[in-house]
Amino acid sequence: MKIERIIILLLLVSSFGFSQNAEYLFKEKYFKLGLEFGSNLMFTENTSNPNLYEWVPFQTLNFGLVYNFYQKNNLNIKIAAIYSSFNLKEQKFYKLNNGNVISIETASGPYSLLIFPLETEYYFKLTDKTYFSLNSGIEFSFNPYGRDEGYSLSGFSSEGYSSQTSVVEYSREFPIYFGLNLGLSLNLATKPMLLKFNAKSHYQFENYIYEGIATTNINGDTSISKHNVTGNYIGIGLTIIPNKNIFKQK
Repeated sequence: MKIERIIILLLLVSSFGFSQNAEYLFKEKYFKLGLEFGSNLMFTENTSNPNLYEWVPFQTLNFGLVYNFYQKNNLNIKIAAIYSSFNLKEQKFYKLNNGNVISIETASGPYSLLIFPLETEYYFKLTDKTYFSLNSGIEFSFNPYGRDEGYSLSGFSSEGYSSQTSVVEYSREFPIYFGLNLGLSLNLATKPMLLKFNAKSHYQFENYIYEGIATTNINGDTSISKHNVTGNYIGIGLTIIPNKNIFKQK
């Protein structure tokens, strides 16, 4: 039985090595240029403070172009240019003298990033019309506003309780950020187009994209806390790549 399993494993490995899934998809059947849409869940970090003021995770809206510029057997290399738009969300908890807690969530923006992932994909054929692919690569993003700075002020007062929070927001002096991507895709090879349902995880090398320094004053007592958008995220998306014969008559 062990010999049979080894033979089967060798046959599978050899079939993957000699198949040409990526070449078939992007050299024969579909265009190399496509549209990409998606959303990322951006993560945040906060230091503690008396008001429990914090930046909370938020969703982005992404759209752009992807170009599959190199194929070899099952391997595909692609680059994309993505515009990502989002609002920064903040949450405040006010602990009143009577023990009640009031929670208020606000948003500021819009903010945006330009994202450029360079990734490799490896394709596995599941059926004649479905393919599974694993991908990894590097990604750099750019803040088009440069060293963007902002300021917000909020507060609450009731029955002897008074709280005020002022926040100075800013990005880096050199607003270009680098990171690593790891993801997977389910690919449906339909007649008019290739539909790629994508999921990825991104780890950023820098500590933050945006940072805020919050000064909180509660009944005369002042504290300072730090809050940031880390740049790490998990994302989902859809890529649409037209068939080369989409405009031809039947």
